[in-house]
Amino acid sequence: MYDSLSDISGGNIVFMLATDYGSRGIYLVQIDPFGNPGPVIEISPAAGALRRRSAVGGDTIAFEDRGYDLVSGQAEFALSSILDPDAPAYRLTNDTLADEWPGVSPDGDAVVWVKCVSATECDVWRAERSMGIWGAPEQVTGADGNESLPDTNGPVTVYGSYADIYSSSANIRWSVKDSSGAYIESVLDLPGIQRNPNIAGNIITFESSPEVGTTYDIWLYDLATNRLYQLTDTSVSESLSDVTTGPAGLVRVVWAQPKQVYPYDMDVYAMSFIVDTT
Repeated sequence: MYDSLSDISGGNIVFMLATDYGSRGIYLVQIDPFGNPGPVIEISPAAGALRRRSAVGGDTIAFEDRGYDLVSGQAEFALSSILDPDAPAYRLTNDTLADEWPGVSPDGDAVVWVKCVSATECDVWRAERSMGIWGAPEQVTGADGNESLPDTNGPVTVYGSYADIYSSSANIRWSVKDSSGAYIESVLDLPGIQRNPNIAGNIITFESSPEVGTTYDIWLYDLATNRLYQLTDTSVSESLSDVTTGPAGLVRVVWAQPKQVYPYDMDVYAMSFIVDTT
C-alpha cells in the first residue's frame, strides 16, 4: 500500500491510497484547530476503485476516475462532497477524451481540468455550481496549443500553455468569462518557459526558466497591481507546491527543492510575506 498526498484546503486533506490489490481510492482526513487529525475516511467508496489526482476546495473533492471504462482505463472527471462522504461520486464528464489534473476553487463552486486528445493536445475545461447544481462543462481554451495544470480562484482560471505545440517555450495564461459568456484570455509574456501555475486571491505563482535546459525558480505575479516578483534564485530547480493568501496582503508559498548531497532527496521550503498593494 502507498499514499499520494494530493491537496489541502483549510483543515481538509485529500489523498489517494493504493492497495496491494490494485485498487486506488480517494481518502479524506480533517484536521482540528489544534492540528489533531481525525479518522481517515474513504470518499464515495466503490469496489475496485481506480481513482487518483484529487483536489479539494470548500466541500468539493474532484478527482480522476479510471473505473468507468475498465477496458481503456480512460480518466473521467468525478466529484464528491465532504458533507456527504458516503454518497456515490457525481460523474461530471462522459466522452471519448481523457479528463485529467483537477483544480477546485476555495469555495468549492468551480472546478477546472484538462481534456486531452493526446499528451500534446490538451485544453482547459471548467464547470460551476449554482444553487447546489453543477452546470454543464465549458471549454475555456481554444483548439490551438497545449494547456496544462489549471487552477482557479473562482472567477479566474489559470494554466500553463504551449501556444504552439511545436514550440520549446511556454507561458502562463489566464481566462475570465465576460458578460456574454465568452472566455477572455490574458498572457504573462515572459522569455523562456513558465509552467505549473497556482492561484490564490489575486496572486499567481509559477515556475520559470529563462531557456530550455536551465533551472526553474519560483516567481509571483500580482493580478491586482500587474507586478512581477522573483521569489527564489538558486542553482537547482524548485518545484512549486501551493500558494495561499490571508488578511492584509499576507502570502504563503510552499515548494520543494532537491538536496545536493546523498541521498539527493527533496526538502520542503516555505516563504511568508506581505505583498505591497499600493
